[in-house]
Order: sequence, then structure tokens, then C-alpha cells
Amino acid sequence: MKQLILVRHAQAETDNNSSDLERNLTVYGKQTARLVAKNIVEKRIKPQLIISSPANRAKQTAVILATEQNYPLEKIATNNLLYSGFTSIDLLNIISKINNDYNCIMIISHNPDLSTIANNLLISSFINFKPSTTIGLEFNVDDWSNVRAREGKLFLFEQE
Repeated sequence: MKQLILVRHAQAETDNNSSDLERNLTVYGKQTARLVAKNIVEKRIKPQLIISSPANRAKQTAVILATEQNYPLEKIATNNLLYSGFTSIDLLNIISKINNDYNCIMIISHNPDLSTIANNLLISSFINFKPSTTIGLEFNVDDWSNVRAREGKLFLFEQE
């Protein structure tokens, strides 16, 4: 069984006079990310690998989630494909290369891509990712390369 946790970054600044990649989380965004992280810990869900978009707001969300999980911050991976315009096929390609010793991975990224991808991976559901939305999908496979669209069962839904 493989578990894929998809997280939309928490609420970010809308006007910071810098590039989109440099936008930071708001105070409210940091608070909601902590709440979601605590809820995940309470449910005893522990990702073995965390991969983030390179955008500041996604990396900051990843740090908050990792900190609550006691996950080593230096082990948070970054993948540029997770920033903008990535597809379900891109995500499946990313996870197909993950070591099968990892049974639970977490991806932190952005909308609208994340909503589209989550709904493509789920057996049947519609989920709209507001900031900090976190879902967990289970796939009845032993190898990440065997994860397929429309085969994910929802096991986690957190939305603040």
C-alpha cells in the first residue's frame, strides 16, 4: 500500500512587490498550516519523504509540516516541476522514481494544478483545494511506478 499526501501551500501574501516565487506565507497561513500539521500528527500519519515546489510559500508550508512531524528539515526535497503548469502525468513520473522503501510521501504545491491532479487520481470525488488543504490518497500497489489515475482512495481530508 502506498500513500500520497497532497498539500496546497497555506495562505500567501498577495502584494509583496517581488516575484511570485518569492511570495511568503501570511500570519494566518502559518497558523492554518500548523493546525493541519497537528491534525496529521494526531492521526498518526507520518510521511517518509516530503517534496516541495521551489516557491517560498510552498517551502515555508513544508517546513511547518516537517517540524510538526519531527522530519529533518534538510531532507525536504524540492522539485521545480511542482511550481506551475504540471500535470497528472508529470506527478506520476515524479513519484514513479521514488524509492519503494517509502510508503508515504507528501507533495506540497499549488492550485489549480493540484486540484486537477487530485481529482484525476481519485476513484471518484471532487475536491477543491483552498489554501492549506491536505488530502491523502491510498493506492493498492507496492511500487510507486504502478500508481495510476482513478485508483486513489481518499483516506485523509484536512481543510481549514
